[in-house]
Amino acid sequence: MKDKPVQYRDGIDTFTRAESNMSLSERLASVRWNIDKYNWRKKNQDESDFRKIIDYCKYALKQINKEKNQQE
Repeated sequence: MKDKPVQYRDGIDTFTRAESNMSLSERLASVRWNIDKYNWRKKNQDESDFRKIIDYCKYALKQINKEKNQQE
């Protein structure tokens, strides 16, 4: 995300930290969980929820492609 909320601007990026500490299957499971969380929230879903879902999908695709390229 380009315009991250204040709480995400300091420290290590969440995705970077996940790549350092989790296996691919763990990262993808985490992504699935977060997509599900934003999809089923009991609030007025707005553009930011859908953008978060898209960001998580893009991250998952990046990880899958990165893994595939490393295996070639």
